[in-house]
Amino acid sequence: MADSTDQPIAALYDLVIVGGTAGGLSVAISSLRSGLKRVRILESSGRVALPDLIGPNQLDVGFGETVSSVDVSSFDGVEHLVVNTNRLSYRTRAVLVADRRDATDWSPPIGLPDTDRVHVDRFDSGSDHDILVVGLSDHAVELAAQFADDGNRVVLAANGMD
Repeated sequence: MADSTDQPIAALYDLVIVGGTAGGLSVAISSLRSGLKRVRILESSGRVALPDLIGPNQLDVGFGETVSSVDVSSFDGVEHLVVNTNRLSYRTRAVLVADRRDATDWSPPIGLPDTDRVHVDRFDSGSDHDILVVGLSDHAVELAAQFADDGNRVVLAANGMD
C-alpha cells in the first residue's frame, strides 16, 4: 500500500518523533516505558543527541530520514496521521516534532560581558577544554553531549544541580 507520495507505508506506529534531540529521545524512552509498543524516531542526519541511549532502550531510529509532510488519512474507517519521509510513509496515532533549528535572532534575557570566554549557542569547542553549559532545556543537554563527544570535560548546570 502506498500513499499520495507513492512511498511504501510502514506498519501502524503509536508515536512518530521527528528529531533525535535529547527531548525526542526522552519522550521515546518514557513512552515505551509507559506502555506504547511502536515508537519510531526520524532523524534526518546520521547522529542523535545521545547515541548511548539507543541500544539499552531499544530505540527504533530512522537515520537519514527527512520528513517532507504530515497528512491526515483514513485507513479502514479510522483516521490516522501519515508522516511522509524521503524513504517511507508512517501511519501513526500521534506525532511529536522534537527538531531544533538555530534561532539566529535569539539572545539570552540577561546582559553578558563581551569576552571570548562566554559563548551563546555557537561554539566550535575543539577538544580537551573545560566547558560549562548552563540551562534547563533539551538543547543545553544536547550541547553538553556534543561537547563531551568531542573530547571535552563538560559540566551541565541548571537550577542548582550539575
